Amino acid sequence: KITTWKGTYTLLYALKLLKEKYDIHLHFLGKGAQKDTLMKVSKELGIFDNVTFHGFIEHKKLVDFYNACDIFILPALPFINVSEQFGFVVAEAMACGLPTIVSKVGGLPEVVDFEEDLLFTPGDFQDLKQKIEKLIIDKTIMPIIAKKIMPFKKLKSFLVFCA
Repeated sequence: KITTWKGTYTLLYALKLLKEKYDIHLHFLGKGAQKDTLMKVSKELGIFDNVTFHGFIEHKKLVDFYNACDIFILPALPFINVSEQFGFVVAEAMACGLPTIVSKVGGLPEVVDFEEDLLFTPGDFQDLKQKIEKLIIDKTIMPIIAKKIMPFKKLKSFLVFCA
């Protein structure tokens, strides 16, 4: 579900910075009240062509999206009475062998085994950009993280994914 507390704007701003150096694409899955505003912001940031909104995807088809991507990101924000406590999508992405970057919110850090290279400060798009860029640049870190979390998946392209 695309909602404000999922931190989607943080991801758009990080993408804006990364787009200057890398061929990168962001995929949003799900429906939600923020979709139209996110589309507008992505146009204003000049990244609209690097963002795809897929809408609702049946659960049985999600694995195809996970397997088509290289990095999964859940940039959740802390909100009173609403925060990502576990994030099933994170576990699903990891089960597909994706390096998974999450914000330091709720139980998300524990899901990625408190791996510092996969954690960023909620709302800090500069920090998120650095975490993504480190995975893109440092070819040694992906296998280390993948061995620790799930079997390594060979990179096909630099694709970023968010749910």
